[in-house]
Amino acid sequence: MSLVSYIGCNIKVPIMNTGNDNTIYIGTLFSNKDSRLEIQEFQYSTKYVYEVTYDSWGIELSKYQDDIMYNQAKKALHELCEWMNNYLAIGDYFEFYTCWAGEESYKYESKIILPITNFYQEDMEIRAQTFVRFLK
Repeated sequence: MSLVSYIGCNIKVPIMNTGNDNTIYIGTLFSNKDSRLEIQEFQYSTKYVYEVTYDSWGIELSKYQDDIMYNQAKKALHELCEWMNNYLAIGDYFEFYTCWAGEESYKYESKIILPITNFYQEDMEIRAQTFVRFLK
């Protein structure tokens, strides 16, 4: 199984690939149209849904990761928020959700609302099946 992350927003954003494995990629790697439609139906309130990966994997912050993986995921989430901050208007938001491929319709286990900038708190966790709304 593959860990898949999705973002949802009310604006179109460009597909992004910086050409480096250790960066954010917004496009299609593990998902297909049906899985994105499931995310939109069961998780999101937004018009557009995109798959997002870092180093060819979904983004998750978990105490069960080693320090290197945790810090890479933290960096990826910061990069994603910085990138989305350039596209969103003040008062707008984007939604973020990570799950295992095939579990897009499962009910989320927790819900968090965070600012798009300066959101990180020491040892925070954003694990699979956590719904996050990042506000600008």
